[in-house]
Amino acid sequence: LFYSNNDGNALKEENRKVYYSINVPKEQAVINELIKGPDTSEASSLFPDDLTVLGVTMSDGVCYVNFDINVNNMVSDSDPMLQIYSIVNSMYAVCQAERVSFTIDGSHDIPFRGTVDITQPFSPDFSYMEE
Repeated sequence: LFYSNNDGNALKEENRKVYYSINVPKEQAVINELIKGPDTSEASSLFPDDLTVLGVTMSDGVCYVNFDINVNNMVSDSDPMLQIYSIVNSMYAVCQAERVSFTIDGSHDIPFRGTVDITQPFSPDFSYMEE
């Protein structure tokens, strides 16, 4: 899983075992863990505890993440691109997602946090990793 480093300017990987119900898709478990935050003090969560994800599904190597409209109202000092790639890189590492497609209330037309164009799916990008 990929969280923010303590400086808030790069992603930091955390490897851990996560146990989840067979009734919960693995992709949803990943989102839940990203919201929950890291187990170590060397990293921090990029998402508030009250982030609402309406749905997470996987089809043909593409993970679909649908946020509630309030995602754009969340209070966060985090770089929106770090938030995007925290999810994208985690889905790639854990679920073998080749791309991640984001929607807000089912729409690709609403920019994520008002700045990030989500009309096209995102592929993993490890250039956001801490050096």
